[in-house]
Amino acid sequence: MIKRIAYFAFCSLLGHVGAAQLPDGSLAPNITGVDLQGNSYDVHALLGEGKAVVIDISATWCLPCYTVHSTHFFDLVQQTYGPQGTDELVVLLLEADGNTDLADLQGTGDYTVGDWTYCTAVPILDDMNTVYGDYQCSYWGSYFVINPADTTTKFFDAFSYDELLPHLMVTGIIDVPTFDASVGFVCDEGPEYICSSANSFTPTLALHNLGSSPLTSVSFDLYVDGVFHSTQEWTGNIPSFRSEELALQPIALAGNAEVTVVIDQPGDGNTTNNAVQLTVELSSASTDGEITVVIDTDNLGAETYWQVVDDGGAIVASGGNPWVGTTNIGIGLGADFPETPPGTYASDQSYTETVQLEPGVCYEFVITDYFGGGINSELGGYTVTDELGNILFAGAEFDDMVVHPFRSTVATSVEDTQEAMDIRIHADPVQDQLVLWTDITQADIRILDLQGRQVHQEAWAQRPIGISHLSAGAYLVHLSTGSRTWTARVVKE
Repeated sequence: MIKRIAYFAFCSLLGHVGAAQLPDGSLAPNITGVDLQGNSYDVHALLGEGKAVVIDISATWCLPCYTVHSTHFFDLVQQTYGPQGTDELVVLLLEADGNTDLADLQGTGDYTVGDWTYCTAVPILDDMNTVYGDYQCSYWGSYFVINPADTTTKFFDAFSYDELLPHLMVTGIIDVPTFDASVGFVCDEGPEYICSSANSFTPTLALHNLGSSPLTSVSFDLYVDGVFHSTQEWTGNIPSFRSEELALQPIALAGNAEVTVVIDQPGDGNTTNNAVQLTVELSSASTDGEITVVIDTDNLGAETYWQVVDDGGAIVASGGNPWVGTTNIGIGLGADFPETPPGTYASDQSYTETVQLEPGVCYEFVITDYFGGGINSELGGYTVTDELGNILFAGAEFDDMVVHPFRSTVATSVEDTQEAMDIRIHADPVQDQLVLWTDITQADIRILDLQGRQVHQEAWAQRPIGISHLSAGAYLVHLSTGSRTWTARVVKE
């Protein structure tokens, strides 16, 4: 499966604010509450059990807070040192703005920057608005470590949160082994696809050093469908509590497979965080000789870049900001505005390019983002269609890069090329009903989200399409009748 793996490196968009937080060494005010799963917490009781408490005071609309949350740094701390790990501490995420609600935490409300509940090991407590004042916070994204030895606090912010682990080690709150190589906190995001004519797969992961000494060498044992495949060696220098992204050597695969990568490090003091499993599937996406790429930019069009790469690594087409490319991506908070050489996309515009391809060749469509959030799904997105207008890939919001493999097949007959279709959407944005204006009397309607997942399908015959069951957001409406297809983007309020 594609895995999202936590990284320690982080920058902040915010300038330093004169800190007026609860001074370091202050006695911690008590916090009680219930998380989204119904579990009760009492901070003073946890301290009395000898466990440290790490609290994250955030608001659902706070982009810097969400960026820190999305690094999964605190998930990694909870997973390694929390109840399912060494049981030396508890991490709590406290949503402390009383004007927000559960829908905002789930990413569907009016005051949110994303789904805070997705893929997290940290308990989330809502309606904790008194904590902001109790801990004398001057801005959102405030992090405190409470020492069980004396119930005193230590403050960290978006510039210093990654110093939290060294603090925990130096104060003796956690017992850190000399050597501890880890693949970090892992999110299951579904299969990782390779082209159907490819016979190799390149495993990628983030190697974390959770030990007190520099990490200089690691062996990786690779298994395919549970059978040992090979061992690969890594050498380098990763300081304590830092990480490095690794791309291992490609391995041969005959088809769909489960690939497991296991760290083998002599003297490893914690072997519970040493394995990651990747599900690899052959992509069924294919096209007869061409694709059409449509990019609808959001209000930060200069941050987007895309390219089509063949199986030899050659770029056969590209668009957007070439300075961003595939290297200046995922900069995150603290990023300056990107350079804008010729070719850079303007904001709030639509760009379309048709790419001619060689038959029988594997390709990858790659789209990247300078900041690291992709394209705002309420304002834009990307769509890649085949020669008949069928959607191969579509999306909007992502981390720093999305890679979609596909294959160009041998061109077939020419009679089934797409015909123009006169179709208009009655209103956009729409609410509970989608109305189409067209002379077509019958067709198959499919509605997909911006990750390409079908969320609605019906045999349509000139009637309003009920979409009250869909969440607010952007969708792709795909209409087909015979060999004729039509696709348009619509926003549901």
